[in-house]
Amino acid sequence: MFYTNHDSAVEAVQNVDSTFWHGRRLSCALKNKNPIKTPVARSEVPTKTLYIGNIPYETTDAELNAMFGSFENVVAVRVAVDRTTGWPRGFAHADFANIDSAVKAFNKISGMKLGDRQVIVDYAARRPQKAKRSGFDFDSIPELDPSSS
Repeated sequence: MFYTNHDSAVEAVQNVDSTFWHGRRLSCALKNKNPIKTPVARSEVPTKTLYIGNIPYETTDAELNAMFGSFENVVAVRVAVDRTTGWPRGFAHADFANIDSAVKAFNKISGMKLGDRQVIVDYAARRPQKAKRSGFDFDSIPELDPSSS
């Protein structure tokens, strides 16, 4: 939607952001004229984890586990859920014991339909490790030589 002035656009964003519509949380923001593109967490090369997108919101972990039960070396399948509501977000991840098993599953799932939706499958990139907060590093203190005092 387009607004003729900035104030009315800001007001609209404030009134709509984080509200619910048909059971889904809305996210609303002003469009930046020069957006900074952030990389999507998908991998160009095969990984042991598959991203399965565009799945029906009512799909459960049990249904996905049944679907993936025929694949070899499946370690875990999990539906992504909204942290606030606990409702499914429409995508899932499947972890495999090795890359070869993930590639075989990728090839079988590509083009598959789940419910009335065409499934999107991709290799998930590994998330970068977050820097751990550490307290004071006692190992960095030089040892005191008692004979020097």
